[in-house]
Amino acid sequence: MHGQNLRDLGHLYLTWCHNQPLVLFDKDTFLQSLPKRNRELILVLQALAFRFPPGSITPQYYGHLSSMAETARQIVMNRILDRRVDLPTLQTLCLLSVIDFADGRTIQAALNLNIANHLAQSVPQSNALDDALEWNDCMGSITILSYLQGSVSSTAMTVGHPIYPQCPINSLCGPEAIRWRDGRPVGQFGKGILKFTTPLAQAWHMARTYATSRVAHDVLPPWDPQSDYSRVMQRHLEIDCGVPLKYRFAANRLEDEDSTSCQQRRDYWGPWLFTQFIYAAIPCLLNHPLLLSMRLRNFRYTIPQAFIQQSFEAISRNSRWIMYYLDLLESKSFQLSDPALAHCVVIIATIHLQHSFVQDPSLRNKAEMGFTKCLDFLYRMASVWPNVSAMCQNLETLRQSVHVVQSPDATQGVRSFSINGQLLWDTLAYDRAGLPNGQADQSMFSGLFVPNPERQGNELGSAAEFDLVGSIGISGHKAIPMKTPLFPPDGDASASTQGSLGNIPVISSNFDLGVPVDVPGLNEQEGFFFTTD
Repeated sequence: MHGQNLRDLGHLYLTWCHNQPLVLFDKDTFLQSLPKRNRELILVLQALAFRFPPGSITPQYYGHLSSMAETARQIVMNRILDRRVDLPTLQTLCLLSVIDFADGRTIQAALNLNIANHLAQSVPQSNALDDALEWNDCMGSITILSYLQGSVSSTAMTVGHPIYPQCPINSLCGPEAIRWRDGRPVGQFGKGILKFTTPLAQAWHMARTYATSRVAHDVLPPWDPQSDYSRVMQRHLEIDCGVPLKYRFAANRLEDEDSTSCQQRRDYWGPWLFTQFIYAAIPCLLNHPLLLSMRLRNFRYTIPQAFIQQSFEAISRNSRWIMYYLDLLESKSFQLSDPALAHCVVIIATIHLQHSFVQDPSLRNKAEMGFTKCLDFLYRMASVWPNVSAMCQNLETLRQSVHVVQSPDATQGVRSFSINGQLLWDTLAYDRAGLPNGQADQSMFSGLFVPNPERQGNELGSAAEFDLVGSIGISGHKAIPMKTPLFPPDGDASASTQGSLGNIPVISSNFDLGVPVDVPGLNEQEGFFFTTD
């Protein structure tokens, strides 16, 4: 590529990819530096940036972009074999990891990331490859990418007690292999809004591990201070404490910006929206009824009444924020380009799907609209990312799998539902959510042994035991006694004793798909990211 073609490539990358979420280059010098960049880096930049703007590529051209990525991969592997590793090698591996993960090759993506991680660790401390600023930015990109799409399989083991390390509030808490070099320039991840994307990504990685962990019979209940649930929430709140006002909702009125201004400042609004989506999605994932139900499977006491309400309020309040941003982005014709944020929306969609079958008509109707809105957003992102297209199909399959089952309460007019529980669980795991039917990636293997179908069926049944479709939050869990009111008898008249089980008050007034509104007792502690005054 030469001349105008290189400039077009550079503008596309800076518009749609820079800071969203990776930062590999200085935007002020990037365009001028392109003619001097290595061939493999130019190829992988084309394979990524030429996907944009959304909806602009055909299947045939997509195949051409895939060929570019493969050529870049071959050049990088040859450099490694020939012991000629330089900074563009690591930058190319980062971008290849993004492309491979988005194309459903999650194992290949992890391999790229692990190679980059290991090579970076092998550079002597206080040294850098090539440009010192770009080196630090590349280290930061490897770190955040490890949190967002790095494997959690090594920690997705049977969990009985906490598995997370303590991290200082202002620490990036990156993988041990990634170190900031003493005496080197800070780099872009150490300043501005980007300073807070990596800590949030680290908390998101903790939440991802929580979601994929198989739960031991003696797991601590979520409200225990040493539980995996509490440790993630603690980190979530620690990060909230450290964010200055200028990066919070009150000081960033995206709704006051016109569409052109939003698009011109994607390098700011992209990471800012990243913080908003990830911040809101973490409590939604932690309090997802399926995951809480799995952790309470062997609980032999009564679930605290306050926790029942708290968990519902968490998913209600935070999902409203994400729905608010979906409406706002649509009104501004602003399309997100970070595929990790698509999974945040998928998590919200599964909560809406559960509530689409509750008895309360108000909550049910809002949940149905919310599920549709989430799908509409995801289908727009799917024009760029194949894994988001698979997320859409998995959500459609989940919706179609819901069916009525016989229950003892059927004679009282209470219907019970079932869903494909294994697919629901897989949809909550980012490395499976973007694969057809939530199946593990097998693209790297030849002659893979096919598991026993009967064993697979048993795993499905195990997951299906906890789905709680048609229940308000976790109100349908067997450890919650009947006739457990959440409001006093002389309380708000709207808090009647109706609900999915006939004993849970209607609290759908707190579940609003529009702009967040003041609800007494709920909005005083929205979290500083969402402070509105």
